[in-house]
Amino acid sequence: MTARIGGFARDLARRDDRAARDAIRAAKRTEHEARGLAKVLTDRAQRTRLEAAIADARRTRRAARRVRRHDPRGAARDAAHAAALLERQAIRVGPGGRTLPVRPELYGGGRPLAAATHEARARVKAHERTVKRRRKRVEQVRKMSDFVAAHVLAQTTVAPTDVELDRSIAKSGKRVQRAVRSRG
Repeated sequence: MTARIGGFARDLARRDDRAARDAIRAAKRTEHEARGLAKVLTDRAQRTRLEAAIADARRTRRAARRVRRHDPRGAARDAAHAAALLERQAIRVGPGGRTLPVRPELYGGGRPLAAATHEARARVKAHERTVKRRRKRVEQVRKMSDFVAAHVLAQTTVAPTDVELDRSIAKSGKRVQRAVRSRG
């Protein structure tokens, strides 16, 4: 015969289960962002390290999903830990910047349980946002370097025609004449 839990205990169990589901879902979104970051990295060693961290976080998240029914608090903790590891690895790769990891001391400590639950959700979302910011920064750097390279190539391969050269020389002569007159 199974014992039934009622009232307050049932509410606690539901809340813990909901928090675990939210943490697992947020860890999955963080993984998604980290995979996007890995795709845009040009350094093969950095990409390999990040992909290894993603695989490790994925294993941790899947294990948390399996034990969620039996140990929801542990599952939530494991999923949040996986997201935090991905965030730390994302900060290490790509161009330097002033992106700081999420600091746990800003959340939770000694607060009422409802506030701690809300802050835990906010912390996991912050991990995802950090990874997303890093991905955007890497994409921006790559776009800028592509833009500069394309323009350098265009400048070196496109030679001006004789008419354009004559016009440029005439303009520079007029500039010199104006400068001499203004000093005059």
